Amino acid sequence: MNLWYPEAVRHDGHPEKVYAGENLCLGAILHSMEGWMASALRNLERIERRASWPFSIDLQGAVYQHYPLNAPTWHAGNTKGNRETVGIEFEGIRDQFNDAQVSSAIRLLSWISDQCGWGGFDGRLFEHNQWYATQCPSGRVPWERIKSTSEGASPVWGDDVDIRPLDQAESIAALNKAAAVHGKAINDNEGFTIVEVVNGSPVPLAPGQRAYLFVTN
Repeated sequence: MNLWYPEAVRHDGHPEKVYAGENLCLGAILHSMEGWMASALRNLERIERRASWPFSIDLQGAVYQHYPLNAPTWHAGNTKGNRETVGIEFEGIRDQFNDAQVSSAIRLLSWISDQCGWGGFDGRLFEHNQWYATQCPSGRVPWERIKSTSEGASPVWGDDVDIRPLDQAESIAALNKAAAVHGKAINDNEGFTIVEVVNGSPVPLAPGQRAYLFVTN
C-alpha cells in the first residue's frame, strides 16, 4: 500500500491528533468544511481542536494530504468511523462541489480504492451524517456524478495507449509533451516508477531512476 497520494501537496497535521494503530481503510467519508482552507488548516494544527483528517480538496481542485492513508484520524465523530474510514474535507459552503473538486475527488478516490483493495466504490462512500448527527456535508456531494463517472475504476487513457520506458535524458521533454496532452500525472499500475506531472512539468527524477510514459500508438 502506498500511503502518500502522488498528486497531493503535503501539509502535515498535528502529529498527536491520531489514534494508535492503523486505519482499516474500509471506506471514505466526504465532509464539507463549511468554510475556507486557511481556517481548516489552522484547526488541523491546533491540538485543542479535536478534529483531524487525511485529505483536503480546495476550490481549485488541489489535493492536500495531512496524514498517511492508514492513519486513524479524528474525522467521523465516533471511534469506529475513525478507525475504519478515510476522511476527505472539501473547501466551500452550501453550494455543490465545483468541477475541479469533482475531478480531483474522482482521481483521489480511485487511488484510495486501488491502495485499499476496494474493487470499486459500491458501499464504500459515505456522507458524514451517515456516521454522526451533523448537517455535514450539507447536501454538497454530487454522488451520482462521482459514481457514474468512475465506478471505482482507475483513470485510463484508452485502447490506443501502451507503455514504453524512457531514459533520464529524454524523459523531461517527453513528459512535458505528455503533460500538455493529458494534463495530469502519469499513472502506473504495473509496479513501475510513477513519475508525477505537476502543473504541466514533471517532478525531476532521482539519479538512476527510470521513467515510464504512456504513449499513443
